[in-house]
Amino acid sequence: MVKLEVQSLQHFPRFRRRVKMKIKHLEHVVHRIQRELAEERVRLRHLEGEVHELTGRIPGRMFIEGQIVALEQQIRFIRQALESGLAANPALRSFFEQHKGSTVTVVTPSGSLTGTVQIAGINAVQLIEQNSDVVIVPYSKISAVYA
Repeated sequence: MVKLEVQSLQHFPRFRRRVKMKIKHLEHVVHRIQRELAEERVRLRHLEGEVHELTGRIPGRMFIEGQIVALEQQIRFIRQALESGLAANPALRSFFEQHKGSTVTVVTPSGSLTGTVQIAGINAVQLIEQNSDVVIVPYSKISAVYA
């Protein structure tokens, strides 16, 4: 398209020379920019290599990465527990395991229950009330416990 414009300008020699000079100048600018871009790509590859080398030198990097994986697993476990509505509660489980066979009172938003601890599960406790009813209370519903 540029050649067509230059050819159609043959009746205007001075203007034609100026257009040719501008085209040469722009070609030179494009060439210079391409060369600079190639140099920047080389620098970028060099910096990427340095970053890769430096990250390999971080003390305890593998330990930290292992901790990250473990934390991600814990987050998945907690998210699943929350989505199911039956979150684990190690403190309550420990309490009920220590009081297995003992009578306890469990307070929930619905009221309080008194019974003997039969099973301390991962996310719930099983009590036997005095009238022999078996009651399973999810830890997520327990407000307070009295031994």
